[in-house]
Amino acid sequence: MQLELVGCTGAGKSTLAARIVETARADGVEIVLADDVALQPLGMGNSSRGGRRAAAIHFVAFVACLTHGWQYRGFIRSAHRVLRAARISRRQQWNQFRKVMKQLGRYELVRRRTQERRPVLVDEGTVHAAHNLFVHVDREATDAELQSFAECVPLPDVVVYLRSGEEQLIERTIRRGHPRIRDLTRPSVSLFVQQAIRAFDQVTSHKRVAARTVVIQDGAIVKQPPRQDSPTVKSVIDLLCRAAQSQAATVAEPPAQCPASGCDGIASGGPAC
Repeated sequence: MQLELVGCTGAGKSTLAARIVETARADGVEIVLADDVALQPLGMGNSSRGGRRAAAIHFVAFVACLTHGWQYRGFIRSAHRVLRAARISRRQQWNQFRKVMKQLGRYELVRRRTQERRPVLVDEGTVHAAHNLFVHVDREATDAELQSFAECVPLPDVVVYLRSGEEQLIERTIRRGHPRIRDLTRPSVSLFVQQAIRAFDQVTSHKRVAARTVVIQDGAIVKQPPRQDSPTVKSVIDLLCRAAQSQAATVAEPPAQCPASGCDGIASGGPAC
């Protein structure tokens, strides 16, 4: 099963991904990264790093798109149409489209190569493609475009949406920079962050995506999928809860004990994690 992390730049996706892997290993649970699954046939696995690895991932994902992309032609056409309308250069359009196709190809490789009960962690997958498609300083996505994306995007088994305060995201983006922000002035960064928040809020609120979405804010799960019939999904959400609390504990005092599940936090404004 695929577990995808999505969220704005600076929301803490990479940190949470590391916590998830640590928590899973402490529990004796085997969890693998999507890139490692994609590269297994090339014998590169998790020991390969750097530019060679990145190039190999793009290659195998592109081949997967060529081979199986017909299944997702509606999604591909929609992505192409959105980028053509964006007020960015042709080179930027191609770069963003290439990234989206990488996300799609990797999704298909993981879907074909892993068993339902084996959790695969995907950092910035098909749902996160909304950031590549809709978050541009010079153009704001329409509600219709975001709804169309949510209706046709290939979905992982669980979407994990990390939310943070707007001011915190702005400060982190200013410090880190971003290739799609030409000048790191506060007004430009604020607009970029606001567009990202709006895009992810709307996409993950769509009923098709919401049915698989866990929302984490400030170390607490504030929203869970309405139905969790699968034991695997239940165990993954429990793992997420403990990993999120482990991440939050590095920057804040741990919240009170959660009596419902035995984890260390209570979701603020939502069901107990």
